[in-house]
Amino acid sequence: MSQVAEPTDNTVRLVREMSAPPAEVYDAFLDPEKLVRWIGPGGPDETRVEAGTAVGASTDIWIQKEEGEKRHFHWEIAELDPPGRLVFDFAFGGPIGSELTDYRSRLTVEFRESGPGTTELTLVHDRLPPETVSGVNTGWGTITGRLAEFLTTENENEATEGEDS
Repeated sequence: MSQVAEPTDNTVRLVREMSAPPAEVYDAFLDPEKLVRWIGPGGPDETRVEAGTAVGASTDIWIQKEEGEKRHFHWEIAELDPPGRLVFDFAFGGPIGSELTDYRSRLTVEFRESGPGTTELTLVHDRLPPETVSGVNTGWGTITGRLAEFLTTENENEATEGEDS
């Protein structure tokens, strides 16, 4: 299930069900080995991540978009409340090699157990420049879809490995 609220002038909000417990979904945003597998459209072959995991630490992400354009993004951890909430100061980048924008938006992601082994993820990206809202809305819808697929695949693989033991 996914609900995307109509974006406002400077805020994108979406709610999505994930087939994993909150701690796993939370961890997928911080663990660079997991993040690289879902954040970019090409997975680890077309994505590079350098990530920190403490308040004040930064994460840099370089992706190749479906149409071939390479871009980068940056976030700094502003708040950690495992496994319920993450807050990032977020900077958009342009093509690889360009500078990050000076403007910082805020990305808040909350994780709530919604049933056995499932999580309701609520993502709010606010303080956005109005001209970016539509693209950010589309982008997070796509990206959280990749996260949901990644988590489902991970859980299926772990179940299969458990059966083989």
